Amino acid sequence: MEKEYVMHEGEKYLVISPASYCREHSYNAFVASKFAKITARKGRVGEKVDTIMKNGLLETSNVVTYDPSTGEPDWVVTQESGEQMIVNDTKFKNLYHLNQEVKEGEKIKPSGVHRPMIWVDENVAFKTNWGEMQYIRKNGVLVAITQDDIYGIQKEEFLGSYNFVKEENGKESLEKNLSKKSFIRRPQIFLSVAFPYDNLNDFNFMKQVVERVNAKGIKAVNIKKIDDKNVNLVNEIKSALEESEGILSLAFNKSNNSTSPFIQIETALASALNLETLMLVPDTVEKEGMLYEDNVDGNIETIKKDADLYSQENKEVLKLLDGFIEKVLNRYDMKLNDKDLAKFKSAFMSGEKRDELLNYLKSFYNVKENGFDLDDIYVKRPFEIKAFAVDKDGFYNTQDGKVFLKKGDFLVCDIDENVMPYSIKKEDFKARYITVNGKKDTYITKFIPTVAKEKGDKMEVFGLINTSDKYQMDKNRFILGYQSLKEYILNLQNYNEIDDEYINEL
Repeated sequence: MEKEYVMHEGEKYLVISPASYCREHSYNAFVASKFAKITARKGRVGEKVDTIMKNGLLETSNVVTYDPSTGEPDWVVTQESGEQMIVNDTKFKNLYHLNQEVKEGEKIKPSGVHRPMIWVDENVAFKTNWGEMQYIRKNGVLVAITQDDIYGIQKEEFLGSYNFVKEENGKESLEKNLSKKSFIRRPQIFLSVAFPYDNLNDFNFMKQVVERVNAKGIKAVNIKKIDDKNVNLVNEIKSALEESEGILSLAFNKSNNSTSPFIQIETALASALNLETLMLVPDTVEKEGMLYEDNVDGNIETIKKDADLYSQENKEVLKLLDGFIEKVLNRYDMKLNDKDLAKFKSAFMSGEKRDELLNYLKSFYNVKENGFDLDDIYVKRPFEIKAFAVDKDGFYNTQDGKVFLKKGDFLVCDIDENVMPYSIKKEDFKARYITVNGKKDTYITKFIPTVAKEKGDKMEVFGLINTSDKYQMDKNRFILGYQSLKEYILNLQNYNEIDDEYINEL
């Protein structure tokens, strides 16, 4: 394969896949631990930090976000050399000794974690797991945490901050780490955008949108044109969408007042997958296809040509974008990731590790109650429902008689609207249901584990999200509306085959 090079700050860099490069150069591997103290502060979400080398060259840039595992902002770390970088909260607390609250200017001692590394024998450039390019000069090092968490350190910074751990085998340690995946919990959206951009204003608007999304800890991905004729581009797009919680479409003008056909294709695929959707359309672009409001359940807004995201003209756009971000985060918070599902499927198939996984679920949803096990956990069957937000305060007829509802609360009935509705408060409704895109007033249940135990002819039920919300339900009605966690996971087609790596980690 022909090598690819890029120019950076007047020098030529080889573009690499960091995991592949580490494997190919494992003969250069060694183990080291950090000894140099640092200073650190909590970053401000959305803050941009440039990592500048001693010689003044830009190594990489990054933006402070939230750590999805802890809900805390990233840390801005300053090395003794003056070089700054962003470190997420979980990794920071693993790498440094923190006995109390960090004070401004306080020197912090590293925890002495051992890391496998390799020397690089030429200038290399690669995309980091935070999405930016990093440029490491010849004789610098690559540090392999896992196969998808690899970063670089310049030679001068390495020699001034690290000690060699001679008693450990570098090649063995490197191979062990490269067999792992990091599985960092981070929500993802698909960014559908017309290429090339019509003008610089389009590019700057897109950049503002992406920075706002990233600042909330959401990763934005996109499938650009692939020239390989053997690759099915639509399948590549569908695969990326299936890993996403939503799609954000920037329908910039391509030609003749129309947008890119891929905006239409990608948004239609996302709608079929019931993803959260937001379309932003310049006022110069003709409304056609998926650009009609009825096709995306009203989640479409016109943006003013050549105006930035934070202008007065686009105040409604910003409001919609923040609402979209909130929906994506809520949807993701209710979802177990691929690794979790693989673990649970393995446990249900083998009958092992059940207590460990129950404790994991309790930790995941911050549940302190005891007295139930995995067999007591259920999820709602993915039924579609019809729901209508009431437009004013007042009394409404429900299954429970006349109930007072506030404006924005919901009346819910079956999909055919042939039964008396029941009522749900606005906040509870949004926590339990997501929209079915393309179907007006139609929703489907989120993945929310619920604990239920038989009590006579009733089921005693409480949710893992809010354990104080306890109630009783008729047993037959419960069986119609819920299925066991075991049944739900074993029926997931996407997880019929579990990677050996997942099983080995259990």
